[in-house]
Amino acid sequence: MDERLRPRVEIFSDLESLSRAAAIFIGERLLRAVDERGRASLALSGGSTPRRLYQLLVSDSAPILPWEQIHLFWGDERWVPADDPESNVALATETILREVDLPPENIHPVPTGSATVEEGALRYEEEVRAFFASPDGTGGLPTFDLIHLGVGEDGHTASLFPDDQALLETDRWVVPVTSPPWRPPRERVTFTLPLINTARTIVFTASGRAKRKVVRSIALDQESGEKRYPAAMVNPTEELVWYVDEESAGSSTIDG
Repeated sequence: MDERLRPRVEIFSDLESLSRAAAIFIGERLLRAVDERGRASLALSGGSTPRRLYQLLVSDSAPILPWEQIHLFWGDERWVPADDPESNVALATETILREVDLPPENIHPVPTGSATVEEGALRYEEEVRAFFASPDGTGGLPTFDLIHLGVGEDGHTASLFPDDQALLETDRWVVPVTSPPWRPPRERVTFTLPLINTARTIVFTASGRAKRKVVRSIALDQESGEKRYPAAMVNPTEELVWYVDEESAGSSTIDG
């Protein structure tokens, strides 16, 4: 039987307050990982919502982090150059990487300079596998300490879109995908559910009235909500937390 974590949902008045709380929580989990395992692995997302969160993560309001022991990955990436405004790496560069002294070997971007998107996906999976390999070289579970995810109005997360074949993947950790026509850039690389769901902690953030239907269905109406949304298929091993604002929740409290 598929045992699913019941998400913890935190509702805040606006994007600023939810971002501040999420930054504190993420910082605490990264500190715990470094203390317990000597390093921390964090996978970032893209989009507009996390910009303020990432700014706050490197501010004085979040825990002071040992960045030399923190490794950054990306849960998905648009197939554009790293300095393109549509790049998820570009967002992290503007908000995090310009503010902290992170060793270059701790930064693990999707290799969008590869000849093809398929080659880029394969190379990125190889990098993830190498990072999580056991000391004897036999490989280990790809257990990210924390993955940050967003959610689209259609219920997609990372670059896993409704009804896409990537949702059925059981073996590969990273795959190329083509987004729907209304979600350019269309060529992308994404983590798959088998990789996402081995994470210890997953944090979703969502803001704005346009997200209300999916937030209520996935995070709030957990017994009767829509289970076919890709974001509803996310099920980490330890903690699943949603930080949302009142506009996206449609309420300042959780019923029941």
